[in-house]
Amino acid sequence: MRKQFDVDLADSGRSFANTMQVGKWEVVGETYKVSFNHQDLFASMLFRLEDLYGGEDFMRSFWRAVALRPAARSIQDAVDNLVLSASSAANRNLAPVFLDWRFPVSAAAQAEAANWSQ
Repeated sequence: MRKQFDVDLADSGRSFANTMQVGKWEVVGETYKVSFNHQDLFASMLFRLEDLYGGEDFMRSFWRAVALRPAARSIQDAVDNLVLSASSAANRNLAPVFLDWRFPVSAAAQAEAANWSQ
């Protein structure tokens, strides 16, 4: 599962809207078909963030930042909370990273995340 996010990113046809938002996706090979749910992809993404931005210290800071965000009232709020919590934990603007990962980061969240250096 740790590398599943990398597999997902390699497929340019995949996006937040057709994986995490719908709650499932499949990997199909010549001799196999594996189904995953959004929790698997989310966990794999968190492993990727942990590896890139500070290991367990990042994860502790991330979950503390999550707890400080307002409750999400929409999918967009949830995405923005994720991006801003990750940016806070990494102490850098991660909005461009999430945009590269095909997450729909709002203009308001991009502006707020710009408070952290890249």
